Amino acid sequence: MEEQHQITKVVLMGHSFIRRLGEFMNEDESNSNLRLYANQFEVIVRARGGLRVPDLAIAASRELDFDANNGIVFLQIGGNDIKSRCNIHSIVSSITSFAQYLIHVKNVRHVLIGQLLRRRPDKVGHLYNGHVIKINIALDA
Repeated sequence: MEEQHQITKVVLMGHSFIRRLGEFMNEDESNSNLRLYANQFEVIVRARGGLRVPDLAIAASRELDFDANNGIVFLQIGGNDIKSRCNIHSIVSSITSFAQYLIHVKNVRHVLIGQLLRRRPDKVGHLYNGHVIKINIALDA
């Protein structure tokens, strides 16, 4: 009897970094589907520049328009939520709460939370990267 294999959906979700990754995948056919076997994985990109964690809570958001039942979500978000005066705990809580939503409501099997990425200090100010480090440490914990 032939074994049936279900394709695992992999959703890349986040802001500008993920949007640019999606563009990179579309620019060159050799990079499509993140070079994963198309008969085993389907990569879906849900990204928007400037996206913040609270934006994902909007039920009608385009970013939540996917079916990844028992799939995987790679979540790269939080950098746009950082301000010069920000509550690190609140940002971490929002990210982890959204990951729980994906698991319990969208029936995603695994959520991988990517670390926040540092940015050029001349573009974001001198406090930004310090907040990034604190948030990444808290997410890791």
